[in-house]
Amino acid sequence: MGDDLFANCLIALNAETGERIWHFQGVRHDLWDRDFPSAPVLFTLKRDGKDVDAVAQTTKQGFVYLFERAIGKTTLSHRVSQISSKYDSGEVAASEQPLPTQPAPYARQLSHGRDVEQPHARSSSMGRRSNFENPQRGAICSLQPGKGYGYFSGFDGGAEWGGPAVDPETAMIYVNSNEMAWMAALAETPTPAARSRLI
Repeated sequence: MGDDLFANCLIALNAETGERIWHFQGVRHDLWDRDFPSAPVLFTLKRDGKDVDAVAQTTKQGFVYLFERAIGKTTLSHRVSQISSKYDSGEVAASEQPLPTQPAPYARQLSHGRDVEQPHARSSSMGRRSNFENPQRGAICSLQPGKGYGYFSGFDGGAEWGGPAVDPETAMIYVNSNEMAWMAALAETPTPAARSRLI
C-alpha cells in the first residue's frame, strides 16, 4: 500500500553534501518486479540547437525515460497516469503510475500468437495462454485458481542488466532489448508451515 518511495527511483544527489536534488519514481509500490534493471547513462543531446546535459534511464518494460541532468525535468518523455485499484488478493496498488508517451518503447508491449513461428510451439503457447489474460498496465495477479496474467515484456525484459550505451557523436542510445513473455499466477499458502515447505 502506498508508493514505497524511494524504491524504483532515479535519484540525483549533491556529491559534496549528500543533499537530494531531484528524484523520479518509475514504478510506485512495485508489485510486478519492475525495478530499474541497470544504471542510468549520462550523455549530451541537442535540443533547439543547444547542448543539454541529459540522463537516460531504461526499464524492464522497454521504456526509456530522459531527463535534464541538473534539474530532473523531462526532455522528451511526458508522464501520464493510470489508476490502479484493489485486487482479490487483498493487495492495494498505488493509485497512479507514470507512463512515458515519448519516446516510443524500444520493446514490443504485447505478444500475439502470430509471434510464435513453429506451428507446434504456437499451438502449445495458445493452449497455455487461454487461461492467462494480457493485463492492463498496472494490473496484478488474481488468486482465482488456474488464472493469471501474461507479462510482455516479462520480468527479465527490456534493457535488463546490460543497460544502454550512448554514441557521444550522435547521442544515439543503443539498447540490447529482451522480449520474452512470462506467465504469472498467485496461489494461497494457508499456514506459515506450508509456506516454509514451499520455500
